[in-house]
Amino acid sequence: MLTGQSYDEIAALFDWSGKTHHQTNWSDLRPVLASLGWQLGEIKAVAGWDDIRDLAIVHVMDDHFMLYNGRSGVFYDPWEWEGPQQTSNRVQLSFVTVTPPKD
Repeated sequence: MLTGQSYDEIAALFDWSGKTHHQTNWSDLRPVLASLGWQLGEIKAVAGWDDIRDLAIVHVMDDHFMLYNGRSGVFYDPWEWEGPQQTSNRVQLSFVTVTPPKD
């Protein structure tokens, strides 16, 4: 959605060889985001959504990543089929502030 690429195109960027599930961690995700031109901050622990003041990729419970815009309070969760949401029930663990690539 945010890259203009399909799930399969993005998934092909990860090395999931030998894994039965497509699980991702920060060490897998950061190089892929960087290769797509995203600028990344450092990984930070988070106690609540209010800790995130800018655009960030957030690692949440159940080993899942989502995009959150701390300025507008909009959640972009790939598993929310209705599109961006104003609320989320997910429990946040850590985040990385990001800047998308310039077109």
